[in-house]
Amino acid sequence: MKECRVDGCTKPVHGKGLCQVHGYRLRRHGDVGPAEIRRRHRTRPVCAVDGCDGPAVGQGYCHTHWKRWRRSQDPRADIPVRCYVRTSHARNGPADTS
Repeated sequence: MKECRVDGCTKPVHGKGLCQVHGYRLRRHGDVGPAEIRRRHRTRPVCAVDGCDGPAVGQGYCHTHWKRWRRSQDPRADIPVRCYVRTSHARNGPADTS
């Protein structure tokens, strides 16, 4: 399999001797740019409710607090957010340890 013609890039050729990234850069900017491919790491803000570390998705709240705010214009921060992780005893009660 052929590699991208940009020095230092080892990605497979997509078209015209360039990988997808460098081909896009050439079409968009008129230059292929450097060989390294930069990735943007966006940090997501956390929920505005004190003590909640969930990622903010709407109005500065996590998904649960945002849904509460959308329904009643109050995120109801006094009610804890339940974790919906299913465990083996979630449906059948605690396991018999005897």
